Amino acid sequence: MGSVSEMLTIVPLHQRPELMEACAELINEEWKKSKTSRIYSLQKSTDNFPLCLVLIKTQGTAEDATDGKMVETQLLGHARLSRVVGQPESLFMETVVVSKALRGKGYGRKLMEATERYAGSRGFRHLHLTTHDKQHFYAHLGYALSEPVQSMGFMSSLVPMGFLEMFSSPLHHARAPIPALAPGTPSPTAAQLSSRTSGAKPPQLPYAIAAAHLPLPPLPPPLSPPACFMTAAIPPPPRLPPPPPRASPLHTTSAALGFPPPPAPRLPLLAMQGSSACLLPPPLPLPSLPGYKGSAGHIVSSPAAKETCGQMLLETPYRDLRGLPIFWMKKDI
Repeated sequence: MGSVSEMLTIVPLHQRPELMEACAELINEEWKKSKTSRIYSLQKSTDNFPLCLVLIKTQGTAEDATDGKMVETQLLGHARLSRVVGQPESLFMETVVVSKALRGKGYGRKLMEATERYAGSRGFRHLHLTTHDKQHFYAHLGYALSEPVQSMGFMSSLVPMGFLEMFSSPLHHARAPIPALAPGTPSPTAAQLSSRTSGAKPPQLPYAIAAAHLPLPPLPPPLSPPACFMTAAIPPPPRLPPPPPRASPLHTTSAALGFPPPPAPRLPLLAMQGSSACLLPPPLPLPSLPGYKGSAGHIVSSPAAKETCGQMLLETPYRDLRGLPIFWMKKDI
């Protein structure tokens, strides 16, 4: 009997439809969802993206491998790739998962490396991803913190890329400039502006609306105040002297017992120099720990606390739809 050989392969899921149900169960181990809904989303995998990749292990004897036959096929992991809006050489990778029974054996690294090779073979040069708590694992594989990107997801199979890029462009939301008006020309109404941009004839305004734009008659001059208010200005009453300072109970008791009053409290931040007072120098700042904010609010730079795009490996300003911290990462392949 020949020796058993193993081979790892990454293939598009739509080329192995018999693995569709097993892949849905694999993903549901990590993210719970209806099996029917999960299979429905996996069936949208196409070569034009989004594309679902599965890492499989095939086992067989040397004789079976020579004849092109394999005894057993095992599903190890899954990853989905989508296009990125505005970046034709980039892909967004998500739903990266390895079977729980096979974790800790290096299959996660092999899944990532195989996915990167596949993306590179398709002509792409950058991979983006997000993670909640595996940022150190991806950093060990060469991924760096980056800015967020917009993934097309399943919209790429329904809407052309050019149409989505038009909506994501800031020029699409800019308003058309309004032509300058000649002096004395009344401002156009909203209905007139909309008719100019659409090319339609402006509608005739009703009499009530047209009358609202006529100039208003001048206001009558203000009335003079009544004679009863035309009196001489009354001077304000003189200010009363401030009340004498009240002695504290401690001073009264000390004076009654014959003891001298206690000295006045000293100001902690003032030092007398001759006839003028000056502030004492501020205390020295406390030493800061690497990766945390110092006394002046600045982040201490260190190899473990490198900040990129407002993110660090231990802190990120970004949140997902549930409000959980999320890290954006990128790798050039």
